[in-house]
Amino acid sequence: MVAGLVLFLSVAAGQFSFLSDRQPASVEAGLSEPVDAPAESESVQTPTLPLPTSSSSELAIPVNDPVLVMDPWARYASNELLGKVLLPEGSDASVGDGGVGSAGFVGPQACAECHRGRYEGFVETSHYHSSQVATADTVMGAFETPSNQVATRVRQLGYRMDTRPDGLYQTVVVDGRDAHAERMDIVVGSGKIGQSYLYWRDDELFQLPISYLTTPDSWMNSPGYPDGMADFKRPVVGGCLQCHSTWFEARSADLMNHRFLPEGFVLGVTCERCHGPGEDHVAYHRAQPDDREARHIVHPGQLPNERLTDICRQCHGGLASPTRAPFSFRPGEDLNDYIEPPAGRPGIHTNNQMQQLSLSRCFQESADMSCITCHNPHQNERGNDALFAIRCQQCHEAADHPLESTVGATALGENCTSCHMPKSPLLETPLRSSEGVVFPEMVDHFIRTGVSDQDLVERLASER
Repeated sequence: MVAGLVLFLSVAAGQFSFLSDRQPASVEAGLSEPVDAPAESESVQTPTLPLPTSSSSELAIPVNDPVLVMDPWARYASNELLGKVLLPEGSDASVGDGGVGSAGFVGPQACAECHRGRYEGFVETSHYHSSQVATADTVMGAFETPSNQVATRVRQLGYRMDTRPDGLYQTVVVDGRDAHAERMDIVVGSGKIGQSYLYWRDDELFQLPISYLTTPDSWMNSPGYPDGMADFKRPVVGGCLQCHSTWFEARSADLMNHRFLPEGFVLGVTCERCHGPGEDHVAYHRAQPDDREARHIVHPGQLPNERLTDICRQCHGGLASPTRAPFSFRPGEDLNDYIEPPAGRPGIHTNNQMQQLSLSRCFQESADMSCITCHNPHQNERGNDALFAIRCQQCHEAADHPLESTVGATALGENCTSCHMPKSPLLETPLRSSEGVVFPEMVDHFIRTGVSDQDLVERLASER
């Protein structure tokens, strides 16, 4: 962790602090903390934002000039910032004139030339859609009134999702007037749980304050963002991008760099994140089309189990602290040479599946169990409980289940995960709105028993 000199600055009657040395992404992810608001004053008359709201805990915050331009790495914990619009200061344009190079990434379309069947299945997966260019087809939220509006607990501040000739925008409205807008340039998230959005400012990337949550099909504050404050200044660094994309060409190898070549990226977590950069492989086989042995590429299934697991652990092993530049790990290498393993809770991230799995007897007592024992990364298998049950029964016979005589092997063999890997709320990932806090749900990868016999019988009966 980078130690920083903390400078305290006054803002009106409150305070916020900023770090002169930048913090790692694992720290920045928790910078936008909710704060207590001052009590509403009867002497303050503020216009009401013309947005729908059903909150009984609205706040009227006095707002003069709502826009504050701040260091992108500023930490704030001031009541006075409620009702404000936070914008990033400009960076030094002289830093990093070029990029660090493409590193041999060619994109999944090049792979499709020879692997069409794999490609056509893979483009339906969540990994492929983990990041995309923002368009009317890729952004899932509604842009029709009133579904395109977001009220906050600060009565005079809200958001509106707009369509314009040059793209889709998030507009923050303060006191009934448009205060600031930024275009959605990149979608992050497949939509299984939701989507967040990034915007370019020259070659800098920042996260937008409003995200989309698939259930309940609505816009709300991005993960970790407080309600009632429009923060447009959260930097997006390489450590974020390397688990939501295949490649971004950075302006520098600095761990906390958030400047990238706007034309130098491969979106989606695609072929080369697991097989390694494909430039040499593609060049060789284009020149030698009759050679059927794969050259200059990694086959994960042929790696030792620990190295195979490391490929998934890059992004599903908890929020580790990087020790080397983003996108520098290559499949087949020891991941521990690139990270310090995570300690404690995973913050606002949901990427702790490997930690959960490692607690499971299935994993502990198997010499060769890995993520691909149950998951086919080339196919969209989401929701196919029967298929996953078949894979469980490679090791566990339904006929041996203690309740086989009660409910029958057929019923037991159709769905293992609802009892042994149930969905649970992500308490580390709060999404705040004027109506409260929403916690999305994900499958718990700690495989275990713990469901009572009666609950199991009732669950199986309800699924018939």
